[in-house]
This record gives sequence, structure tokens and C-alpha cells, in this order.
Amino acid sequence: TKIGMSWSCHGETHREMVEALRAKGKVKSESVFNAMLHTDRKHYWVPEHVGPLTAEKMRSYPDVYRDKPQPIGHNATISAPHMHAMQLEILQEK
Repeated sequence: TKIGMSWSCHGETHREMVEALRAKGKVKSESVFNAMLHTDRKHYWVPEHVGPLTAEKMRSYPDVYRDKPQPIGHNATISAPHMHAMQLEILQEK
């Protein structure tokens, strides 16, 4: 039996990824949607050896907007976007 993962909210752009998170029900509220739109993942995802991302480099690193953990350097990762969305929704309720 294959266990399904919720890592299916991908996009070619940051906006497409956030819209996919909303379409899959991971982003529910307008305030979380707006917060996620204003926090572009590419600013946190860049491995130290890559340097700043330019439009040209972005084409070489399509995983930045995939819904999965990504390296951020120093042997650390940034969580998958759906995890950020779920935590923000919980905070929204408080």
C-alpha cells in the first residue's frame, strides 16, 4: 500500500505554488494566503554555494517552488510549504 504525501502543491512560480496550496486546502484563510504570497521561498531556499538567485539561475533550480523540504545551507533545510501553511492556519485560529 502506497502512502500518499501532501507534497503535491508545486508551481513554476511562487504565486502558482501558493495558489496550489490554497486549491489543495492547505491555505484556508485570506490572511494566510496573503502572508504566504508576501514571503517568497526563493529568499530562504538558496544553498550557500549557489549565491543570490537571478532569473537565469532560477531556471536551473526549479525545485525552489516544489512542496518539499529544501536545503538552506549549514546542513539545514526549510520545511515544505504546506507545513508553513498548516502552522500559520493554526496560529490564525489563536
